[in-house]
Amino acid sequence: MAVALLQWAAAIYLIACLVAGTGLVLRSRRLGRAAVWLLAAGALLHGLSFPLLHAQGEAPPLTSLAAASSFMAWIGTLCFLALLLRVRVSGLVVLVEGDITAQAVDAIVNAANTRLVLGSGVAGAIREKGGPAIQAECDAIGGVALGGAAVTGAGRLRARYVIHAAGMQPGGAADEASVRAAVRRSFQLADELGCRTLAVPAIGAGIGGLALQRCAEVLLEEARAHLRGTTCLEEIRFVLYGEPSFRVFEMVQDAAKVAEQMERLRSRS
Repeated sequence: MAVALLQWAAAIYLIACLVAGTGLVLRSRRLGRAAVWLLAAGALLHGLSFPLLHAQGEAPPLTSLAAASSFMAWIGTLCFLALLLRVRVSGLVVLVEGDITAQAVDAIVNAANTRLVLGSGVAGAIREKGGPAIQAECDAIGGVALGGAAVTGAGRLRARYVIHAAGMQPGGAADEASVRAAVRRSFQLADELGCRTLAVPAIGAGIGGLALQRCAEVLLEEARAHLRGTTCLEEIRFVLYGEPSFRVFEMVQDAAKVAEQMERLRSRS
């Protein structure tokens, strides 16, 4: 019985190593969590085996060998998990050129106005693709303060929620402060909802009138800052309509990466 428990523990440890390694390659927290549960199960069986080995008077070499192999598997799994968590600690910021209403994510951020009227642009596309239920929920909410955000269902969209980031007044213009506050609040709401994936448009650009490059700088800066903290978000996906918008965001993101690398080099010198 004791030997069988040790064999099962060793097998589970091996599976945990493989799952954690795959999670490291795929940069997946879900696989990381699965590896933790497998590690816990292996540790339970491992712990149960030693009193039985002692009671059965197993030969010390067998006990020592089993303990050493299991311990090494346990340490290896922890190393994999440490690497996985280190890779994932800042989450992922992804840039995509396409239609935000077609994204299969936990939540979509809408570039909204304070009255939550789904007019044109991203809001209009959400109304058209998601159906009338979204606007009906917005009407029930009534409105939010400038720089705030509200949550509704996603209707017929491939998401669970729509987070309406109010970066401008109806008929008005967006500015850096209102966009920054609205997207920050949107990230907070995504965490409260337990979202792992979030699709975000170029909030404030276009109808809002905020310069596209400044919009990209503000949104990407807020995304990086949020992912450096404690969050359940694994991916913030900026979905840009058209190649020009995508290229501007790409340029800003590349510039930020270069700046971070330069800062790390300065800190080492």
